[in-house]
Amino acid sequence: MGEEYWWFYDVIAVAAVAVSIYIAARKGLFKAGVSLTGYIIAFALALSLSSSIASGLYDSSVKTSNNKKLAKSVKSSRFLEKTADYLESLGYPNVDVRENKLQEIYSGKNKKKTFDEQIYDYLNNMNANTVDRDTVFYDKLHEGYAQIISGIIADQLSEYPAEYAADLIREKPFTTDELIPLMIDNEQIENDTSKEAAEYISDKYLEKPYKTELRLAAFIIILAVLLALTIFIVRAVAGDDFNDLPVASHLVGGIIGAVKGVIILIGIAAMIRLYVLLGSDKMLFFNFKAIDNSHIFKYVYQFVTDNF
Repeated sequence: MGEEYWWFYDVIAVAAVAVSIYIAARKGLFKAGVSLTGYIIAFALALSLSSSIASGLYDSSVKTSNNKKLAKSVKSSRFLEKTADYLESLGYPNVDVRENKLQEIYSGKNKKKTFDEQIYDYLNNMNANTVDRDTVFYDKLHEGYAQIISGIIADQLSEYPAEYAADLIREKPFTTDELIPLMIDNEQIENDTSKEAAEYISDKYLEKPYKTELRLAAFIIILAVLLALTIFIVRAVAGDDFNDLPVASHLVGGIIGAVKGVIILIGIAAMIRLYVLLGSDKMLFFNFKAIDNSHIFKYVYQFVTDNF
């Protein structure tokens, strides 16, 4: 399924709310109200606890594991070679980029000019002409950094953090100024800074996407467990006798059911959000475009995106 199947998400949204309204209307005002209280508590606890759980898991285990994997990827990254190849692929005439020259630039000996300015001057001097307008060239160079560094991340880790890092580098290219010298120094056996580079990548680019995934998983698990517990308690205490209830009780119960349906729908949206992130928006059905084309579900999904 592709993005043309956006309607499936709206069907999920309508079905979740409609079923909740039907069940709550049958139960009536009292039972629906009691269960709604449990639903609200479950939602509030899941939302608040998931953040601290995600932070704890990331800091205690995930970050350390990521750093070890990234260090291996950085060590074998051949950053200078890939940067030289990228610059030559831009199509500028008479450009033959030397890795030793890039090494010299990235070593930081020239404090008067940025890396961007030095590489721009290098290509212009080589070409005996201006290769591009400076701002245009800088954007192209930053795109190269985004592609190379995200490739290093994706080599050992998942696609979503790699794509997040690429977007962040495009938005804030200055964040690579400290990283690049660490990337090139690791190519010298006597000065291996791959661990430092891995820690920098992890701190600058990976903390938020990984905590987002962990928080979504924690939220889904906590919400599911607490909702199941609520249902069990309400049935145990109030039973399932729906007879002899006034019409008004059923009507108000249905209204309450709509609120419960929204909470359930948020849980479903969180599951889909996590699935999309783990699949890096490359799956045929679970992708951003299909969700964006929906008429109802996209608003619930946006709520989840804004809060996680």
